[in-house]
Amino acid sequence: CDEWWDPHKLLRQGAARLISIWHEETTISKNVYVVIREKDDGHHFLIRNSTPCDVTVTIKLADIENGRSDAASPWTKTLHPKSTLTAFRLTSNNSLEPLKYKYTWDWRYGTPDAIHDDSNNYLLPFDQRVLQESLNGLPQNQDGSSRWCLPIGAAIRVAREGKVLEVSSHTSPTQIVIKHGDGTIGSYRGFADITVKPGQKVKRGDNLGEAGDKQVHGPVTVFYFWVWKPIDGENETYFSVKFSTEGAVPNTSL
Repeated sequence: CDEWWDPHKLLRQGAARLISIWHEETTISKNVYVVIREKDDGHHFLIRNSTPCDVTVTIKLADIENGRSDAASPWTKTLHPKSTLTAFRLTSNNSLEPLKYKYTWDWRYGTPDAIHDDSNNYLLPFDQRVLQESLNGLPQNQDGSSRWCLPIGAAIRVAREGKVLEVSSHTSPTQIVIKHGDGTIGSYRGFADITVKPGQKVKRGDNLGEAGDKQVHGPVTVFYFWVWKPIDGENETYFSVKFSTEGAVPNTSL
């Protein structure tokens, strides 16, 4: 989200949705909100987390004209589920002149304080008999993921139990995000069909859907899985994981 704000004009850029409610401007990214309230003592930045998970938010201020902030930029905090936090306040140096500034913001699920349980063996998220090719020997993806070539329609299963935070089934690539018990996040990407919903608790081996990609029409697709936590609202750090096939239910449909 990238916004230019002054008392008379607010330009929307990027994917955030804008709501104007009389002296209050709100930008929305999924279920996290940045609210700017114009009061007599300045512009107050509030963050609302409407997700069922901790989220980490970063706001950056730039090109401030006729004003000052009571907090350093960039500002980063973790918000608990269903909570609101006052971030900071911008005040005007001269009330006769407009207060202008630019700001950018972004957020990630989870908290930087999460500690990964390295003793955990993750279930391979598909039946190993359907594996076409492992891509993990190639230079690591920017997202730090494990990657495999799978046949279109291969059953995808839960690698580690947790709670479904997000299901992106109408975009490409399709993705499922699951929060683990230690606060880390697991992301699965590359579905033709998804069988779970946000808020659902899932166990190791449960079905998540079928491998595929709306933009791929061949017999195989690339499937991704990675485990991470946020560094701040813009960046993540990734964990190396060990996979096991023990305890898996055989996929008899292939």
